[in-house]
Amino acid sequence: MKYRAIKFCLAMLAAVSWLLCGAGCKSDSAVDESTNGGIVERAPTETLRIAWMESSKWGKDNIADRLEKMFGINFDFVSLNWSDAANKLNVMVASGDVPDLFYYPALDDLSTKSVYIKWAESGILKPLPDDLGKYPNIERVMKQYDYMKIGGKHYSIPRLAWQPENQHLSVGMLVRTDYMRQLGFANMPTSLDEFVNLLTAMRDGDPDRNGKSDTIPFSPGSVGLLFLQSLFGLPNGWIQENGRYIPSYISEKYLAYTKFVKRLYDEGLLDLNFATEGPEQASDKFAAGQVGVVGAQLEATSMQVTLFDKMAKSVSDPYEIVDLLPITQGPYGDLVMTNQFNHYSATLFGAHMSDEKMDRSLKLYDFLLSDKGLELMRWGIENEDFRKEDGRYIDIRKPESAAGLPRSLNVEKPTTNLKLLVSWDVDGGWDNPSLAKPLVELEKKHIAIYQKYIQQDKGARINYLYEPALDQFNYTDLTQAFFNNAVLGKYPDIDAAFGQMVRQVLNERGGSAAIRIANERAVGMP
Repeated sequence: MKYRAIKFCLAMLAAVSWLLCGAGCKSDSAVDESTNGGIVERAPTETLRIAWMESSKWGKDNIADRLEKMFGINFDFVSLNWSDAANKLNVMVASGDVPDLFYYPALDDLSTKSVYIKWAESGILKPLPDDLGKYPNIERVMKQYDYMKIGGKHYSIPRLAWQPENQHLSVGMLVRTDYMRQLGFANMPTSLDEFVNLLTAMRDGDPDRNGKSDTIPFSPGSVGLLFLQSLFGLPNGWIQENGRYIPSYISEKYLAYTKFVKRLYDEGLLDLNFATEGPEQASDKFAAGQVGVVGAQLEATSMQVTLFDKMAKSVSDPYEIVDLLPITQGPYGDLVMTNQFNHYSATLFGAHMSDEKMDRSLKLYDFLLSDKGLELMRWGIENEDFRKEDGRYIDIRKPESAAGLPRSLNVEKPTTNLKLLVSWDVDGGWDNPSLAKPLVELEKKHIAIYQKYIQQDKGARINYLYEPALDQFNYTDLTQAFFNNAVLGKYPDIDAAFGQMVRQVLNERGGSAAIRIANERAVGMP
């Protein structure tokens, strides 16, 4: 009864204010559908400054208009780049230019986690309220992540990836099946030896039939290397060996993985630019027919935008000539795919925000997590972008893409990308008609093959522990330098160089103390 009374009073206040203003009066009220079912609130407009990747075109469409009116805010987007987001944020924070809400990379990565902890402890970040009852969708999410608290407080909201039944590590490899047929390969490789045989044939066999030996057998684009690493049983964090947990990058398995990649490089099977080019450059080469096997994020939306839409401009049916390369056999048995507990990266909040502004931020965030919010972000505006028919969503926009599909809503109305603030929504778009169904099936095929290999042991949780000795344990620059130099042939003795790197990690970077504490904490860990 009390809740109904509050709704009635607020509704009456809104009605009276509309009558007093009249048709020509501009109201500053906001509709809040995140927690109160559409109550109209009177509140001054706040400018909400959000830092996110490639967001320069956001905030200029009717999706932004709708959200601004709902929550009494004006959007101000700060565009970051995928390649240097962390560095730009570091510079912004150091200069006192802290956004209200902003993207932050993986909280389990040793380098970025230490910065995040420092920001939380020094008062740069605003913690979430202890009682999240006003934001039920956020509360539901945060109950899963109590182990990520700092001093009993949450300073971030993890960005979800999939529905629980679909979570997996989405990195993998794609192959040109028309090249395989040209070279006489009828079956997909499932082991590393078979993989090398295929790459060798692509190097020597002129699969694109242009009369030149110029096909790049394998362009990993960084994510392909992460997948190869998993084939060697290496999680992206801690691994249990001889009864204790150690960083996976000082394991002998990491040395074996490095030697394998060096073999690919030495034999001309690996893209010479592997160390400097990311997924986008590798995908561009693959789309142009210059590469036989490419590392890729095997998410349907990502594959369509970064790869298949590009291929459709020069190939009549790209879905017929590209498939998943399903290697599952590594030198140590089953592969290991690190489980990020269904999230990757997080959203942080600037401590400079007032409680009122934080409240609006959280209401917006909560709405974006809700069914209504997801509907708006995935489908747009009803009867303008879509209609509902027998419980199904029907896209009513004009087809514009090369494949005869509607133009991506994320391109047409860029503010719909704001859903990425709360979730990667990887599987949420599977039913979207603008997404090519063969890519949905390709992603589901990847899940069916690889989901069972997800690591869900204590080693994965160690990355997220709040522990000063672990948070100050930063050594990835050493392991990355070792890997690149070893593959490029800069060490006369790789084994000796690996031993030196391990000693540096243990003795100069606090590795010995971190390993001891990690194993002590793991004893009582669920």
